[in-house]
Amino acid sequence: MSSPEASVVLWGAQDTEHARIHASDESVDPAELERMIASQVLLLHRLAEAG
Repeated sequence: MSSPEASVVLWGAQDTEHARIHASDESVDPAELERMIASQVLLLHRLAEAG
């Protein structure tokens, strides 16, 4: 769902049982999670500075 006038961004874990975005035999690399979290923190920090 797109909401161009929204003032927030939501992202995160999804209900994989219903979303079916991954195969049942996939796994997540903890290092990838760390990079994703660091990227999200940096994005939020830069958005806060710009706002």
